[in-house]
Amino acid sequence: MIFCVGHQRNYEIALMDGGHQKIGRCYGFLGESFPEYYCGGSVWETYQEAKRFCLEERPEWDVFGVEAIWGKDTEASKDGQWHDLLVDADLVPCTERQRSLIRHFSAVRGRNIQTSPEEIAKVSETIKELRSAFEGINDSLESIPVCV
Repeated sequence: MIFCVGHQRNYEIALMDGGHQKIGRCYGFLGESFPEYYCGGSVWETYQEAKRFCLEERPEWDVFGVEAIWGKDTEASKDGQWHDLLVDADLVPCTERQRSLIRHFSAVRGRNIQTSPEEIAKVSETIKELRSAFEGINDSLESIPVCV
């Protein structure tokens, strides 16, 4: 596992939804920001390096796991001290908070995952905070970057 950074709320929602990927290098239209070419999502070899980037550059962002191999699925970036992801790769939780959110949503959706009542109460409070923070955000979603 290697590590990426992303807007905390957006990425946590993606993790809870399941099956999301960090986008690798690609050519062709990927939206107005990348009309012809996208160098690939920014990734770091260690959690600590990615966390340092968040603290220094993007405090509203957090670190997430990416199922890829450093040096094989990545290439040194020309834009910073990170690597560019060359292939699409699964986004995975890398902190206990992220794993708790996934366990809670899995339990709510009826999957057979054991979740204690205390954990559900704790995560439910976090989900309420996330929902509250997202009220009215649909109008500004396009202005929130998904990748570095």
